[in-house]
Amino acid sequence: VGVFPEQIEKFIDSACEHIQVDRAMIGSAVLATGALACQGRFNIMHPSGNGYKEELPLFVAISADPGERKSASLKAAYSPIIEFEKQSETQYAQDLAQFTAQSKLLSLQENQAEKVLSRPPEKLGDSDREAAEQIIQQTELDKLNLQKKKPQRKDAADGATDPMDTSFVPSIP
Repeated sequence: VGVFPEQIEKFIDSACEHIQVDRAMIGSAVLATGALACQGRFNIMHPSGNGYKEELPLFVAISADPGERKSASLKAAYSPIIEFEKQSETQYAQDLAQFTAQSKLLSLQENQAEKVLSRPPEKLGDSDREAAEQIIQQTELDKLNLQKKKPQRKDAADGATDPMDTSFVPSIP
């Protein structure tokens, strides 16, 4: 009692009352959730000063008899992580769809300009050739810039959440 920040203590008390489990069961799951939120964001240096770094993993096992609500305890503690990852995956899918559409559009523009350039020289005016060459150059630049913005998947272990922010702590009805 009193070892967690106040908002997390309230969550633990509420979850214990709602799920009808001991504080240690919820507390262990909360520690594991906090460790997951810190992973990828913080490292520890070996005291030897040799530059050796390690992440901050925490391995937690909750041992109890069948029917003692281990899964319910873990679900309550992990729910902010699960929700974050669902939202992150939805955002990634949207960003990837937009990226793919932009990429296809640039390829289409480039293909159209290349078709213009593939015409026989006598059927192609100087202004058409110059315009097509400019379109190709611009689409190549746009493709390079677009690749820099290619969406990446994020999960809680990427350090995508602020472990010092307790606003993610869910409430138990």
